[in-house]
Amino acid sequence: AFPIYKAHQIEAGWILEVIGFNIAVELVLCNFWHWMTYVSPYARSEPMKERKFNQENQYEPSGVVGFLWSSTGNLQREVLFTTLGWLQSSALQCLFMHLWATGRLPYHDVFFKSGDMKHNLSVIGSVLFITYWREFHFYWCHRMIHPWRWEVPGIGDIGKFMYKHFHSLHHKSYNPGPWSGLSMHPVEHFFYYSCTWVAALIKCHPIMFLYAKFHADIAPIGGHDGHQDPAGNGDFHYLHHAKFECNYGVPLIDFDRLFGTWVDYAENKAAKEAKQNKSK
Repeated sequence: AFPIYKAHQIEAGWILEVIGFNIAVELVLCNFWHWMTYVSPYARSEPMKERKFNQENQYEPSGVVGFLWSSTGNLQREVLFTTLGWLQSSALQCLFMHLWATGRLPYHDVFFKSGDMKHNLSVIGSVLFITYWREFHFYWCHRMIHPWRWEVPGIGDIGKFMYKHFHSLHHKSYNPGPWSGLSMHPVEHFFYYSCTWVAALIKCHPIMFLYAKFHADIAPIGGHDGHQDPAGNGDFHYLHHAKFECNYGVPLIDFDRLFGTWVDYAENKAAKEAKQNKSK
């Protein structure tokens, strides 16, 4: 899946190998998670239905959901744009492989070196850096494509423009499922996957690129599945899809508390229930 030694020339063979591996990973992981939360007998059981954040079934009003197709059209849209995302990340993988193979971009060809403490500590530091870089990058790229609430002179509200023309596609999944996470406009995919460009700025082992890339590919699946434990329990991000102007990032780097856009799921649910009880 990462044959750098083959990438000296731009040839269909190794490129198709990379794309095929990525699409296979997408289909296995997304379909398994979709089956677990929407298709399987367990998914249709009352205990699992009770764990769904939004009780409405966004794919089939009857509650009987299949693979890759739904009568509402929501599932087909999510599968299409998620696949376009995986294809874009595959293209980035091919690009970096070619740059490394041709020597245009330096990289470390050994992950750990026996007896080389300095190198090994730098590897550990790189892993930690990529972990926090991903979340830092996600918050600011995500916040950028929501309305800024202030206008650039002569241009206007850039975030409002990008939300209307690009990010609004992702928010069609107001009641998200496993296929929703990468259901984005290709322009948003471009911003989202720019987290991998860090491998062009610092000399690192290809595993660091793969860590950033596959984390960006896979993390949205559980984060968007729309269910509490034992599923992804992405209540923090679910509220972003339900309320739009809150919870832009992830709790690991708590920019939402810092900038006043944090909404706690349990507190929000309790307030909503209290309001409903008061209106009765």
